[in-house]
Amino acid sequence: MNVRIFFLALGMVASGMNSLLIAGLLPEIAHTLGASEAAVGVSVSVLACTYALTAPFIPIVFSRFSRRAIAIAALIVFLGGVVLSAFAWDIWSFYAARAVVALGTAAYTAQAIAAAIEISPPGRKGAAAAWVSMGFAVSMALGVPVGTLLGEAFGYRSAFLLTAAIAAVTLAGLVSVRMSVRAERSTLRKQFRPLAEPVVLAVLLFTFLYSISFFSVLTYMFPVLEFAADADAAMVTAALALFGICNIVSMAVGGRLIDRFGSLAVILVCVLVMSVATPVLGVPLGPVVAFAAIAAFGLTGSLVGPSTNALLGHMHPTNPATLVGANMSAVQLGAAAGGAVGALMLTGPGANWIAYAAGVAALLSAIVCAGLLRARRAQRASRTRQPRQTEPTEAAA
Repeated sequence: MNVRIFFLALGMVASGMNSLLIAGLLPEIAHTLGASEAAVGVSVSVLACTYALTAPFIPIVFSRFSRRAIAIAALIVFLGGVVLSAFAWDIWSFYAARAVVALGTAAYTAQAIAAAIEISPPGRKGAAAAWVSMGFAVSMALGVPVGTLLGEAFGYRSAFLLTAAIAAVTLAGLVSVRMSVRAERSTLRKQFRPLAEPVVLAVLLFTFLYSISFFSVLTYMFPVLEFAADADAAMVTAALALFGICNIVSMAVGGRLIDRFGSLAVILVCVLVMSVATPVLGVPLGPVVAFAAIAAFGLTGSLVGPSTNALLGHMHPTNPATLVGANMSAVQLGAAAGGAVGALMLTGPGANWIAYAAGVAALLSAIVCAGLLRARRAQRASRTRQPRQTEPTEAAA
């Protein structure tokens, strides 16, 4: 792997670990801050909303700077937010710290993915997006379980400080490498124009629905597994590790699948599997079935992100960070909605309804994706027929 992509991916490890630690440490954070588990779960919505409101604009406002410079500045902000999260004294200061983290994450993620796509040769861009996104999977397989165990042994603050240490190593790495990738300068109107295209809006709608499904289950993994498999903290940690390992496996082969079969085909298969796997977690069938559903969820759920980013990067090659940033905003809006839906289900009908709601959201996203795939194929067929229709006119001319 290119050393630049390695450090870009390492930053994603820190970002993913920071976001997902809540899932494994939810009860302890709630106890320490004197808040309910649902209130701590809302911190995911705070991070997501802040992210969503800033991510589309950061690539445009700072397009005069190189991606490396933006990523370095973003990591500094991210570090500050993580340290504040570790030493928050109540739920409100914790919310404020998560908002600061969101600013750094929003700036970093779009630039990292866009840079990986741009520095990769044709035919390998999907793989590059998957490699960088694999940082999120690694955070699940290694970072989150280790962080959860560390948090249980020494307090959740130590887990956040571990995340800060990983971010600091990434920062040092990006400072030491050369990566002179700069977005194309253009007007704000030109930069925002692709966001008004119907196909792009459809992709963003798909991402929003998919993210509701993904994050409602992931954020409330602890209570969902308590219901489905009578899980304790150790079992939840093992489930998160399994989820992360499956993510790594899917990312390792997923980039090749994206480049070979196309993003939309890969996405459709993934969300169809999710629409079956997530409702299974709403039924108390025991650890074996629950872990099988988590494995299926892990093998497919995290591959959707890099597939969608590769698709959007192809749609707007002059500055892919613009559409990637918008897509990540849709992810975070979905995460916010998923966190809110999960909180409502948890305090209302019960944890099993989180899984049912996630299944419905995944099915709706599959319907949108199928429509996109059909529209894209019809568009290609139309372009193929068009030259044949114009040949007689050209000959007559």
